[in-house]
Amino acid sequence: MELLVTTEFEEGGWITVARVQRRAPGIELLLDVRSDAENFERQAWRIECGDPRACRFGAEPSNGVQLLSEHMLLSPHVEPPCVPAFRGRASDPRRAVADMWERHTSIAEMWVPFDTFFNRQIPIMELLGTSGGILAEAPQRFAEAYSEVLRTYEAEPYIVRGNSPLRRSERGCASEHRSVELLFLESYDFVIAAGFSAKRVPVESILDVA
Repeated sequence: MELLVTTEFEEGGWITVARVQRRAPGIELLLDVRSDAENFERQAWRIECGDPRACRFGAEPSNGVQLLSEHMLLSPHVEPPCVPAFRGRASDPRRAVADMWERHTSIAEMWVPFDTFFNRQIPIMELLGTSGGILAEAPQRFAEAYSEVLRTYEAEPYIVRGNSPLRRSERGCASEHRSVELLFLESYDFVIAAGFSAKRVPVESILDVA
């Protein structure tokens, strides 16, 4: 991936995902790399993403590519799952939800919607008005943030912590036994997978797609 980071590319370069193709047990990306710099030759790169966990692609070009082992998007895949719960009614459920939204957003930024981890069996504001219950199932950093907020509203939060990260699929949940990384195409597209490889290929590969 670092081969794309050159002075010529940084002076006006962009990357487009020309093709996404599933090749069991992974997916293959074909990247079209261009730059307005005079000395930069158009490039094509094939990225193999092994055993993917999650991905997102848009239509806009990217400004760069990084392979990361630490990022908020990886938290559900590398942190043990936690179940934050509470005893006792929150003194002001409406304000508690507003404060949890602020804490959630400060961690998740634009990546994870606010309602992703919360108990869906009952609206959160209604739940906080009861004598207690399970608030969410969330990665550790989110669970601790929600609990800290509840503590300021006179509820008694507690967290049931899991032993290892979970891998979720259509078949259910199982312990995550492989290390996963994030291929981040700045500033929107990403793939989370258990192994990546990159190979430069002829530019004709992109022309064939078109």
